[in-house]
Amino acid sequence: MVRVRWRRHAVVFCAVVVAVAGTACQGGERASPPPATTAPPAPGDTSAPAPSTRATGFTAPLDRAVRHSSGLSMKLTAIAVAEDSISLEVVVTNGAKLDLSLNNADDLVLVDDKGARYTVSPPGDNRAVTVRRGTTLRGRLVFIGQLDPDASSLTLVANSTSQGDPKYSTHPKIEVPGIPLRR
Repeated sequence: MVRVRWRRHAVVFCAVVVAVAGTACQGGERASPPPATTAPPAPGDTSAPAPSTRATGFTAPLDRAVRHSSGLSMKLTAIAVAEDSISLEVVVTNGAKLDLSLNNADDLVLVDDKGARYTVSPPGDNRAVTVRRGTTLRGRLVFIGQLDPDASSLTLVANSTSQGDPKYSTHPKIEVPGIPLRR
């Protein structure tokens, strides 16, 4: 039994030695990053970047909805603008008897009031952005491109190249105009 006690004490002693040695190797104290400087730039210092004239990022709630004669309804619930993309939160319900696609020919786009077009970056597992009959799709549509800083509104256009009778098409053209850009 004496050996068991000795081993316990030896283990504790070794743990203390390792901890102290580790602290000593760090100069007695744990290293910490230097404090951030908050000094204002010197007068005439031009090294700071100039403010951008590009549209700055923002997020805003939306309440835009459309119903289409095909049986599809679409509601936009939020918009987020980043430096290189525009995202829309959507809820799409397919009340039709057929599956409906929103990006049948890679033509799901946003168009701003200045005429610029932003194409969707579709999900890899649903490139046509198909909504199965009798289901609701909830998610985010991400459109690629930097928003024109002078734009004040957007229009979402699903199947922008589609033609024919939209009521019976599996890829009807659907427009959601007047999406405001509040910055």
